[in-house]
Amino acid sequence: MPIFLAASNVPCGTTGVTCTKSVEIKIYNQTLHLVRGQDIEIGSNSITTNQYYTRGLVVENIGGMFITVVAPELGIVIKYDEGMVTRSL
Repeated sequence: MPIFLAASNVPCGTTGVTCTKSVEIKIYNQTLHLVRGQDIEIGSNSITTNQYYTRGLVVENIGGMFITVVAPELGIVIKYDEGMVTRSL
């Protein structure tokens, strides 16, 4: 099962730190776009609920602190804090 994960980083602040502006995830023939300050997009659909299930994926917006994408059958967890951290566990 091919998985694609790409992050778009932009400078933030004056110290040279970069922030992750967006994350693109391709998994199970689906494309997810996580963009800071915007609704989660799966394909051409905007997701406005806190929890969403689709074809082997669970997408959660946890208290506005992290967006979490879980592919339980593959043992993959991706967390995005809409700022400086994107974690793949």
